[in-house]
Formats: sequence, structure tokens, C-alpha cells
Amino acid sequence: IQSRPKDERPLRMRARLLLLTGDLNGAAADYERLLRLAQPGDAAVLLGYAGVLIALGDLDKAEKMLSDVRGSLGDHPVLKFRQAQIAWRRGHKKALTTLTVFARDNPTDVEAWLERHAAA
Repeated sequence: IQSRPKDERPLRMRARLLLLTGDLNGAAADYERLLRLAQPGDAAVLLGYAGVLIALGDLDKAEKMLSDVRGSLGDHPVLKFRQAQIAWRRGHKKALTTLTVFARDNPTDVEAWLERHAAA
């Protein structure tokens, strides 16, 4: 990352790994840096950063990010997963079904299974 500071790929990978390992502040810092490096409105960056914000409990800011990408993504499974994460944290028990379906449909997605485990 230091040797190629404008290359987004390793920074994206580290941001995701930091989220998955619970270093939320580190992940947030990487996603904030990615917001400056990536194309404006980069859906992958916004969805990733929204995941960090959800984990940090900043649901309103995460929801705003999701609304920013909704037009370009439509009914994307990751968008629905993020919306379900927010809904679950706001007490909507039906969101558990969406979390479960996403985890089942994406068996290698560590975040999905961690989220499902926490919700259970």
C-alpha cells in the first residue's frame, strides 16, 4: 500500500480484512481514503464503508450511503444485506430472514455468517 499509494486494490482488500477482523477504526480510515481515491459513487466502496458504519452503530450515515448507491445497483444482494443489517439493529425481526438467506446464498462470505451468528 505504501509503495503504490494510488493503487486501490490492496487498500480495498485491507479495508475489508480490517472490517472482518474487528478493527473498525482502521477499516473506516481505509474506506475514507478509498472515497478520495476511487471514482465518485463507487458502489463497492460505499457498500463496504456502509458495513463499517453499521458495525460502528452509525446507522443513519450508513443508510445515507446505501441510498446513494440504490439507483445504480437496483436490487443488488449486497445492498439488500446492508439494509437488513440496519433493519435488524433497529429491531425489525423480519430482517433476520434476509440475513439468513444472504448467508446461505454466499457460503464463503465471512461477514454474512458473522452477522447471522450475532443476530442468532
